[in-house]
Amino acid sequence: MIAKIRPVIEGHFGLFLLAAFMIGLTVPGLKETPKIVILILQALIILFACSKIKLDDFRGFKPKEIAGFYILRFIILPVIMFYIASWLVPDYRYALLLLGLMPCGATLPAMMSIMGGNPALGLTATTVSGLLSPFIVFAMFAAFSTLDLQLDLWGMFQTLFFVIFCPVIVYFAFLRRFEPLKLTMRTNASMMAILLIFGVIMIVVAYQKDRFFTEPAFFFAALAIGALTYFIYYALGWFLFSARDLKTRISYALMGGNNNIALAISLAALYFPEKEMFILVVWEILWIMGVTLFQLYVKNLPSHKAA
Repeated sequence: MIAKIRPVIEGHFGLFLLAAFMIGLTVPGLKETPKIVILILQALIILFACSKIKLDDFRGFKPKEIAGFYILRFIILPVIMFYIASWLVPDYRYALLLLGLMPCGATLPAMMSIMGGNPALGLTATTVSGLLSPFIVFAMFAAFSTLDLQLDLWGMFQTLFFVIFCPVIVYFAFLRRFEPLKLTMRTNASMMAILLIFGVIMIVVAYQKDRFFTEPAFFFAALAIGALTYFIYYALGWFLFSARDLKTRISYALMGGNNNIALAISLAALYFPEKEMFILVVWEILWIMGVTLFQLYVKNLPSHKAA
């Protein structure tokens, strides 16, 4: 049964996540879900992602290239966008900073497999960016948050450490020793990531569903800013490596755009004002649309069709 369901979920992940969005908007009672549930779901996403990690995947690791792209995409670009937003759209600057600092998403290796990228590179990027994110997020918000946004930085660091490092320790210290369990987790990792993200979206949308109906202007403004942001994320990797082969361009475009927005929403729900959480929930729609549209774009490239 699971073997039949798995390809359906993995092949229609965008529809499943949009369904989660609609359920969050319409089903009563979901907004009463304790916020600790979001953290547990996030930790489980990382736990299943760990099962995909193999040492062989790191043999083709290009430290200078990946480090250069990481610094550009996950440090320099978020700072630039923060300053531009502070000047043009100050209400969105902290949401943009949080979004930009989020590591690559747990579904990245699967998306690379589907679209013709390099899954090993995706796994490397997800692992490295995930492990660095607690320190990067702490440092950047310590530097850029001001009196109008006072955050519990230590609490946020502890949350990120729990969500990211604890699953890594549990998996590599204990679970991977049980071969049948390890193989089952690895086989179903992408499907479980989608289902767990489904749960996160459903809950956080429920928290903010009233604002979708009472603040339409704010919704559409957030939609426009988020659309431009995700275009920049994808375009960075795509055009930066324009002289390279298609597989590399697809990989780095996805590394730029397929970020862990579910983690950003979880942090916003726990530590940021409701406005930031609402903005990020709106941008979750664009994350889904961005991955779907990029897949269609790549599929219709002449060189991709020929391959």
